This record gives sequence, structure tokens and C-alpha cells, in this order.
Amino acid sequence: MESEPWTIFRSHYDFNTFYCMPGQEGAHEKGGVEQEGGRFRRSHLVPVPDVPSLEELNARLALIDEAEDERMLRGKLTTIGFNFRTKPRNWPHCPQRTSSAA
Repeated sequence: MESEPWTIFRSHYDFNTFYCMPGQEGAHEKGGVEQEGGRFRRSHLVPVPDVPSLEELNARLALIDEAEDERMLRGKLTTIGFNFRTKPRNWPHCPQRTSSAA
């Protein structure tokens, strides 16, 4: 079941949703995202950063994010930052939320 804000968002951008199959049948469908999350965690958050504040942690993560922009994914010819910068910028703004449902 989809939340009302999600339904409004996908309706506004006119796309259909497709969800992974549950269980072992769909386990291969989200592997790249799971692998990337694990790589980032192992590379930058293990051991847990010793920082005095959340602001300091956010500053460190911002520097890591900038460095990641120069990284190229295996099999790709352009950097992550280049791909992000060249995404279409003419998409309409996100619709306003009409309820407090999350």
C-alpha cells in the first residue's frame, strides 16, 4: 500500500511504480543499491567516526561526498559527479504535501 504523499509525487511526475519481488525470488533485484550502501559504510563509517558533534560528522560526510563525485563506477565512462550534474534540470518542482501523513 502506498502513502498519500508518495502517490501524489509519482502522479505528479507521471511514472508507474514497480517494486521488487519479496523473498528470495527478488533478492537479486536490489543488489547494486545494497552493495553500494555497504561499501560506503565500510569505507567511511567503520570504525564509527569519533566526532564531538553532529555538525562535525555532517562536515566530514560533505567532504566524503565531494570526493565521491570524482569516483567512476566500474564499467562506466563518466564520474558520479558528472552524471549528477548532467541530469535533466527541467523537471517540474515537487508537488506540495496535502496532508501530514508520512
